[in-house]
Amino acid sequence: MKFTITIKLTLLVTTVVVITSGVLGYSINSQYDQLLAKQELKNMGENSGEEAAEIFTTIKRMNEDVLFLSLTPPIQGIIRAQKNNGIDSLDGSSEIVWKKRLAIIFKEFLNAKPHYHSIRFIGKSNNGKELVKVDRYSGEVKANVLKELQEKGNRKYYKEGINLKSNSVYVSDVVYNRENGIIVKPYQLVMRSVTPVYTNEGSVFGVVVININSDRLFEDFLSANDDENTIRYIINSKEKILNLRNKDKGNVLEINDSHFPLKENPELISFFSRIDSKEISKKIEHHDRDVALYAKKIFLDENDKKRFFALVEQKPYEAVTELATHVKKNSLWIVVALLLPAVIITVIFSNRFTRPLKNITDSIINFKKNRNALDLDVMSNDEIGALAAAFREMVNDLDQAQEQLIQSEKMASIGQLAAGVAHEINNPVGFIGSNINTLKDYCNDLIKLIDEYEREDEYLKNDSRHWESIEKIKNEVDLKYLKEDIGKLIAESTDGVKRVKEIVQNLKDFSHVDEAEWQWANIHAGLDSTLNIVNNEIKYKAEVIKHYGEIPEVECIASQLNQVFMNLLVNAAHSIEGQGTITIETGLTDNNWVWISISDTGKGIPKELQKSIFDPFFTTKPIGQGTGLGLSLSYGIIETHSGRIEVDSAEGVGTKFSIWLPVSQKQQAKAV
Repeated sequence: MKFTITIKLTLLVTTVVVITSGVLGYSINSQYDQLLAKQELKNMGENSGEEAAEIFTTIKRMNEDVLFLSLTPPIQGIIRAQKNNGIDSLDGSSEIVWKKRLAIIFKEFLNAKPHYHSIRFIGKSNNGKELVKVDRYSGEVKANVLKELQEKGNRKYYKEGINLKSNSVYVSDVVYNRENGIIVKPYQLVMRSVTPVYTNEGSVFGVVVININSDRLFEDFLSANDDENTIRYIINSKEKILNLRNKDKGNVLEINDSHFPLKENPELISFFSRIDSKEISKKIEHHDRDVALYAKKIFLDENDKKRFFALVEQKPYEAVTELATHVKKNSLWIVVALLLPAVIITVIFSNRFTRPLKNITDSIINFKKNRNALDLDVMSNDEIGALAAAFREMVNDLDQAQEQLIQSEKMASIGQLAAGVAHEINNPVGFIGSNINTLKDYCNDLIKLIDEYEREDEYLKNDSRHWESIEKIKNEVDLKYLKEDIGKLIAESTDGVKRVKEIVQNLKDFSHVDEAEWQWANIHAGLDSTLNIVNNEIKYKAEVIKHYGEIPEVECIASQLNQVFMNLLVNAAHSIEGQGTITIETGLTDNNWVWISISDTGKGIPKELQKSIFDPFFTTKPIGQGTGLGLSLSYGIIETHSGRIEVDSAEGVGTKFSIWLPVSQKQQAKAV
């Protein structure tokens, strides 16, 4: 059985679809739950990871802010004032003025940063006595520079900060906010960034502290529960949990000392104990139920991997695989349902894709059998369309070559005919010319004799008998007129024979049948002989103006170039309505190319038609007055001579055809 390409392609694609669907169905059935679980764990990590990045960025900016505040001018003003009995030696401001200026800066910072709780400048003297403090109470920012100032020398964050090097920052653990050593109620968790302040002499003067509201810092992470099964909490490096209170009691953080997450999840114990471990995302197997767990550490100090807090998210593992189980049950039916439409679509598109190829095959077979016009109506933009276009162009080239071959054969026949005619005419013209010359000599002798008789008229007049008969004959033949006219007749006959010989010679020059195919020829001679041949087409329409330049002989097929000249001259004459001029110019370029231009003052060619004038069978002449092959053949002849032909035309002004020919074909071949 013979299978067509359509059937083969359909069977191939169908087989691929069936095998692929089977493999896909098996893979979905056996691994989809695992793949989806991995993806869900990844999603957990991505969501919590984004929130962890935001928290880390906020802490980093807080560190940058505390460094910035420690460098503000009022702090150094306070230091200078304390050294000079309360008056700044630089500008005369008092210590109180500088403290108020610093308080203004701190207040503006709190107003601009709503998640900051307080900012403090603490001196080293007086057991770490506060010099300036600004707090946020119930949304209101309040500054103190004289009263309600506390000693912070016994606080851990102060002790850590006062011992730091310049431009260093200490970030505290999450702790309850305290005032005067007592935890403030309602509870509020804070973190602190602390940086030391040094005098110009290099000694520690105090610290600047920023308190950030941990409720605001962690709220987005802890409150973003994806569903009721998802649990989120924060564990610090001391294994204490930070979680949200009951919403009925206020949505704020609290510290829970219970260690149940670590006890239930040994993986978390390993995660906390390993210094190099930053993130964990995995399935945790428990005896009662499995858990999907994600945790990420945020280090308070990049140089101290033991101080951190971890963001933890967990949910029952079955909640992760629930969707996979549902999809797995329906995957087989989905594959079967998709298989049938896939086969139908394959058949439709296979037939559609192969139809252009079938059209090409049918057209070629039909062209081979009938040798009629090739019909390749293939509009696709793929390889098949390119194949059709290439084959169509090849056939067109073959047709054009065939037309040129026919025309060449026709020109050869015309040349042979011209040679035969020239030979046949030359023979009678030759003996006619010879006879006329002989007749001329005879007539001269006769006239000489008659003249001699006339000189003897006086003697003959005495003999009346002879004189009367001679006078009678002279009157009958009109001797005087005969003597005058016989010379004119012989001169006209001689001129006519000369003109016939010139016509024959021009015909021979035009056809060049007695010359080699490729030879060196005089372009001007070819133009002149062609003008003589087509003189009857031109003389009633146009005056021919010739501007011949100094050009060498050209290696060419002279008869073919003469045919091009004839086509252009005849077309120029036909384009002129009434009376006009045809101008022929020649010249030589610097790179050894001969150029010929033939221009007319005819009606011109419309711009939109100029690109088609060299196409076979294209003509602007009325039906029956042109074949449309002249310029096409001329273009092919010039191309054969390694030259080029161009047209420049304007409606109502005229047309100019320009031809460029290499002097030597061998030199042109080397250049190419």
